[in-house]
Amino acid sequence: LSPLGVTGLSAVNLIGGASATPLTAQPGEPDPVIPYKPSVFTQIEGGINDAAITLARISQRIDSLLSPANVQSLSESLHNLQALTATLAANQNNINLMFANARQTSANLAQMSAQGDVLMRQSQALVKRLDGVSAQLGAVMPQIGAAASSVARAGNTTTAFTTTGAQAMTQLQTRTLPEVDALMRNLQQLSSQLTALTDNLKTNPSQLLYGPALPPPGPGEQP
Repeated sequence: LSPLGVTGLSAVNLIGGASATPLTAQPGEPDPVIPYKPSVFTQIEGGINDAAITLARISQRIDSLLSPANVQSLSESLHNLQALTATLAANQNNINLMFANARQTSANLAQMSAQGDVLMRQSQALVKRLDGVSAQLGAVMPQIGAAASSVARAGNTTTAFTTTGAQAMTQLQTRTLPEVDALMRNLQQLSSQLTALTDNLKTNPSQLLYGPALPPPGPGEQP
């Protein structure tokens, strides 16, 4: 007999069918045992009980999840999210302007860095040329001194040394000095730009994010 959980009745769980062979007692058993198994109704009954237990657990978990404290926290989170969304939407133009100014500032810094690299390469090339001219002058000066001490004996040699020194001086005046002058002008211009940028940032640091201040509107223009 197996009691039913829903109705409270008892059911007999026997294997159906007929057999001409009489039942015999199994080894160790005093009497024959009729085979049995749960009926379909009993299996359905057990499944309903398991489903009811599972639903009860799910209901308890849902009740815990939807507690007043959790509902209040969820409501506050949604309210804060709405406030944040509204703030971002209201400041969309300022945010776009901030990113645009940041990109412009980055481009300006990259341009100044490129100019600095060009000036650095020019300075290095100029230093190499000055080293070459100095080496030439250093090689010529002892020869000029030796030629000056023996002018009477080696007039031709003195003339050749003088010509070499004149060529070195001509190269210094025609090529090296103009390049030095151009480099100095470029360095002065870059120094002026850096000084102006530093003064502007000291006066108004916010222009790194918002850019320089716009000029006042002219006659007939609206701000």
